[in-house]
Amino acid sequence: MEIKKAENYNGKISTLRRNTTFKTPQKWDVIVNHITEGLMPGTLNWLTNVKKVETSPGELHYAAEVSCHFLVTRKGEIYQLADLHHGTWHALKRSPSARIVKERSAPPNLYTVGIEHEGVHKETQGRLTAAQYEATLWLHKYIIEQYEATYKEPFLVDRDHILGHYEVDTVNRSITDPGREFPWEELLTDLIKWDKERKTVKQDPKNGPYVNDKGERLWFRVLAGSYKTRAEAEAALKELESKGFKDSWLMAAYVKEK
Repeated sequence: MEIKKAENYNGKISTLRRNTTFKTPQKWDVIVNHITEGLMPGTLNWLTNVKKVETSPGELHYAAEVSCHFLVTRKGEIYQLADLHHGTWHALKRSPSARIVKERSAPPNLYTVGIEHEGVHKETQGRLTAAQYEATLWLHKYIIEQYEATYKEPFLVDRDHILGHYEVDTVNRSITDPGREFPWEELLTDLIKWDKERKTVKQDPKNGPYVNDKGERLWFRVLAGSYKTRAEAEAALKELESKGFKDSWLMAAYVKEK
């Protein structure tokens, strides 16, 4: 699966420059899903719009004042609009129903990754095309792996950490973002299955009896015995080596005698 960089994307900062928070966000351990309420290419142009408009005499504001990290189109294309290490303006907190958002005092934009899905709610109710679903499933896995590579800890794959915009803002978004028919059950089922499988040690007859998803082999060590003197232990070690056990070593430890 390919991630396309939006026009003028800067991996160190953001293509959105004025639509993102330059302050380094907290650990981005929550994913928030959205619906764009617009179609390509207009929705991509809007999300990357940094032009100023005069909203009232003498007052200039950025036209969009909205942004996200990724956009998934109905064709299954993935666009990256901002770097994961920068907060975007996608999830303003208003009477949230999500437990994790209610418990945290920090603005959600500082610890969430925003994914917009191309679509119009009144037409789709949040349904995704087959290509769009496969793309967002892949993207969720990608974000999870990026989190784990960055913070050296597991991402919690559950509905507390994979949300809809309506769970962050119950005032303006209600159930319409991303929509009642957004495939929550399918998405979580597939992600949990993938998460479990990648953490399970697998048997591989070609590369060894036990190999994990990183290609690392699991080895089993066998203690040959315990000896009261170093001379006895060294003699046993030499005997093992003479029989082909090259990966053997001597170790010592204090043991309270009974």
